[in-house]
Amino acid sequence: MTKHIDFEARRADIELSIEHAAFIQYVGAELVHLAYGHATMQVKRRPQLLQNGGFFHGGMVSMMFDCTAAVAASTILPSIIEDYVVTAEFKINMFSPADGERLICRADVLKPGRTLIVVEAKLAVITEDGTEKPVAAGLGTMARTRRPKPL
Repeated sequence: MTKHIDFEARRADIELSIEHAAFIQYVGAELVHLAYGHATMQVKRRPQLLQNGGFFHGGMVSMMFDCTAAVAASTILPSIIEDYVVTAEFKINMFSPADGERLICRADVLKPGRTLIVVEAKLAVITEDGTEKPVAAGLGTMARTRRPKPL
């Protein structure tokens, strides 16, 4: 990582930002763990998030990757009040049906750059018996920008 930032001083701002993120709240995703350069989020199984076969929808898997990667990238910003990240691109490989009670995503910053932040994430489901089963992994690039003005 580049120069260390006082992450603990910003933790509450990041958590508040997630609480006010309308789409994250809409799907019911929740923050599980937050550390400098890392975020873990999860979502509980419910019918609205599943595809016809009963697995978490691929769009839901992608959304969890995108949101968790953005949160992880946000942890290294000098100020989340002024600074912001948007997704520039991501590539995700889904290698097993996301059939479980919870979908969990763990994202880690690999390369914090001045304008681009590279993040890796791994996704798994937690099954009824508590077993964790890997379902996807990906790599994403988050672009650093200034926080947009409120509408």
